[in-house]
This record gives sequence, structure tokens and C-alpha cells, in this order.
Amino acid sequence: QGARLAFFFSDGEGDAVTLPMTMSNPVPVEIPDNRYQGVDLSFNPVEPLPESIATMKSPGVVSWQLELKLNHARPRDAVQMRLGSPNNDRSFQFRTRTMGTERVFGNNNRHQIFYYGTNPLGTWNVNLVDWNPTVVGEVTEATLTLKVTDMEEARVSLRTPPRIPLGEGEGEAPEAPE
Repeated sequence: QGARLAFFFSDGEGDAVTLPMTMSNPVPVEIPDNRYQGVDLSFNPVEPLPESIATMKSPGVVSWQLELKLNHARPRDAVQMRLGSPNNDRSFQFRTRTMGTERVFGNNNRHQIFYYGTNPLGTWNVNLVDWNPTVVGEVTEATLTLKVTDMEEARVSLRTPPRIPLGEGEGEAPEAPE
């Protein structure tokens, strides 16, 4: 009998470079009220790609951040937001209150790991839905920032520590070394 644990290690952003993205929607962009389709914002990598990214064998996202500037007459209105990677391979949904004018997403580890390793090349979509009727809001500015590295050269490993014996009797811990 024994127990095993596995740990995921990454050197963070390491040799990551910023992939410049452009939003294809003109601003301001109205967020229609009480329509399940909402509004889509599209982001694409700049062309031509920076050489540091164009020469990567297997580009992958190591971190991301989405900044939205909103103009909304009802500051506590609920807005649902979904960020979709190219080809919608991965999409993550957030629900937020407009609460002022600027909202930043992607600033915690759970959000970061969701897109880790995703191919960044292609169109990224942000879908915004305002479920409350009567007061229409708008996006006045939006920025998507991706940090990218070559996943073939990324320093990520899965480590399994040595087996830990449980002892002779059930539930007994091994004797501590002196």
C-alpha cells in the first residue's frame, strides 16, 4: 500500500513574448439588452507575425488578459462574457456586474491555466450578453493581451515523488527518522 501525488510545474511566463492583437470591431460597440445572442468582439494577431512568434514550432498561450471599458447607465447591471479561443477549442464564461467602467479578466491562476498551451493563432471571440432589459450599455474599448511561448521548448514537467509507505497497521504512519 502507498500513496502517490503528481505535481504540475511551470516556470510561468519564462521566455514568453507578447502577441499583438487587433480588435476588428469599431468602437463603441452596443451591448443589446435581453438578447441571448449578445454581441461578438473579434481579436486577431497582427500581420505579419513578429519573427519571435513566426519561428515558433508550436506556439502556445502561457498567460492572457482581457480588459474591457464599458459605458452603462445602470452600474450594477449583470453582463455575461465568454472568451473563445480560435476554432472555439476552449471557451470560458464569466458573469460580472458592470460596476464602473473598467473590467479586467484573466488575473487569477484558474483563468490562466484554462488556456495554457492553446494555439493563439487565429480569431479569438468575446461574446457579451446583457440579460436585463431597458438600459443598453456599450463597450468603448477592449484589449486582449496574450503571452506566448514555444510549447516544444517550454519548461513544464510532471513530477511524481517517491512512494510513501503507510506502515504495518491500517492507518499507521511510518516511523519518523531520528
